[in-house]
Amino acid sequence: MGKELFTSADNYVLQIAPDVPADNPVRILIMAAVLCVDMVLKE
Repeated sequence: MGKELFTSADNYVLQIAPDVPADNPVRILIMAAVLCVDMVLKE
């Protein structure tokens, strides 16, 4: 409760489809896109 009142911290869960291989650069792009959206909308 205190965290919600005194900070703007949020918790997110990112789920990438299992058919995207672990070594695929698209995974990095997905993570970067999520971080950018958070920074633009929540800051």
